[in-house]
Amino acid sequence: MLLLLPSLLLRLLLTQVDQALSDVAQAWQHITAGDYHAAGAAAAAARAAAEAAFLHPSVLAQLNFPESHKLGVYMPLFLPVSVPLLQGLMSQLRHYVKRRREYTAGLPTG
Repeated sequence: MLLLLPSLLLRLLLTQVDQALSDVAQAWQHITAGDYHAAGAAAAAARAAAEAAFLHPSVLAQLNFPESHKLGVYMPLFLPVSVPLLQGLMSQLRHYVKRRREYTAGLPTG
């Protein structure tokens, strides 16, 4: 994925990630010193930098998978589960139709 991104964008993302890691380290230092207000501010800055790097539009384009890929991944998971469910549904439907016919056959006509 990193090879598909332009080098300028890669430097920008690297800067944002480095900033996030630096802010996390500062937050940890503030926590060990007992300055929880400054630690919260540093943690918030770290989260903002990490989200900015992760939610960059060109990175999001790399995270979207085509529908055929999703189908290929999830079909082997859902197909074995869906077969018994469909069999049970068909069995219940046949049972309902049979009972309905018995009920309507027992009603007086006319």
